[in-house]
Amino acid sequence: MKYLYFALILSIFSCTDPNIDYLGNDFESTEDVDVYYSIYDIDPFFSVMGQMNANNENDESLSLDDMEESMICDAKEKGADAIVFLNFETIGDLRYIEADLLIYE
Repeated sequence: MKYLYFALILSIFSCTDPNIDYLGNDFESTEDVDVYYSIYDIDPFFSVMGQMNANNENDESLSLDDMEESMICDAKEKGADAIVFLNFETIGDLRYIEADLLIYE
C-alpha cells in the first residue's frame, strides 16, 4: 500500500516541461519579462538577444498556456527584458511555439 502512495505522490510532482531550445546570448537573470504577441507593440529601442522554440513532444498533454509560461520563466533566466511570441502551430496534439527574446537598449 505504501508503494501505491509513493507512486501517486511521484506522479503528482513529476510534471513535464516542454522541450525548449534557445540560441542566443545570456545575461544576468531578471525578475520581470514583458510579454508581447506582435513586434509592432514593442518599444522601438530593443535588440534581439536570441531565439527560443518550444514543443510538447515529450508530453502531449501540455497546453499552449503551459508552454508559454515555461518559455517566460526561461526568458527570465536568460536575462531577457521581453519576449515576443512570433508563431505557433498545432498539429493534432503536438504544439510548437517560436519566440524572440529582447533586451532594451
